[in-house]
Amino acid sequence: MLVLFLLGSCGGNDGAASEVPTAQPSAVSNATAPGSSSTTAPAVGTAADGTALYPEDYEQIARFWLKQYVEEQVPVLANPAADDWTKVNALREWAYGFIDSAAPVCLLDNDYGAQISQKLAFVMELLLENRGGFACGGTANVLTGLYRLFGYTSYAYNMGQLEGSWTHVVSLVQIMVDGRSVLSVQDAFLGFTLKEDGQPLDFSRLLDLLGSRQADRVEIASTKQMCKPAALPAASPGAVEELGKYYTISYLGTDGRVTEYCYDLNLKTLATGPEYVQAIANRTGQANFLYIFLLPLGTSGEAPAEALAAHAKEELARLKAMP
Repeated sequence: MLVLFLLGSCGGNDGAASEVPTAQPSAVSNATAPGSSSTTAPAVGTAADGTALYPEDYEQIARFWLKQYVEEQVPVLANPAADDWTKVNALREWAYGFIDSAAPVCLLDNDYGAQISQKLAFVMELLLENRGGFACGGTANVLTGLYRLFGYTSYAYNMGQLEGSWTHVVSLVQIMVDGRSVLSVQDAFLGFTLKEDGQPLDFSRLLDLLGSRQADRVEIASTKQMCKPAALPAASPGAVEELGKYYTISYLGTDGRVTEYCYDLNLKTLATGPEYVQAIANRTGQANFLYIFLLPLGTSGEAPAEALAAHAKEELARLKAMP
């Protein structure tokens, strides 16, 4: 798993967790077209004396206001003239700078468990409050949830080698490009998407290219230059020193809960490390990070998991059979 292995205690995470409603999350309405904006808030009931009742579907209401917040941060999402490719890239670039990466002790999964996958609005509130962060898996799940919030079909794709934790997770999002459907790879942890000949690269096409040893045709389009926030153990000089070995720290701030460092985390600074690439080469015969896509471990949500995994395995077999 792509994560910063740093020791210490993540400041503030040992406090009591906020009260969380137990209502199940609502599915994204199919009545809203992908990438479109809705301005009608869900109704909140009132008691006989006019007092507002606690909404039975808190998550639905919270998601409405979350969507308004994200649209304020990423205005193109509310622009009906913008195409899907522009919108999903803009959302991924914003998420890269919004979702903290985290040392193991600062992973939000530690304290909030099932809430992470069940309630997107709650997770975003935790991130806004700087209560911690995520490794690649949690980051992909949050981005996938954001895509679904805006009406897109999206999955998290897990891949790699469990032995040694050489794994990675990205988001896959279905978009329309010039009248054709494309399942686009979007990574808010390392900050990239994939293209071919300057156009969005479909996931199936990616697997075909890798299976025929044509990774050189795959273009890695990185997130615009910005720093990636990291949730690290508060007041831990050792963590700062360890991080400084690999990244240039450009900002340091403390809010009383976690210590955040701003640094450059991308495909070149982490996933191209010799140990990681060697682990991929041992399984695929290719010393290139992209070939990790041929090592499926599973998908989240109602994804065509079996079909995606079967295709990846077929291409890996074809690759290994090549002279």
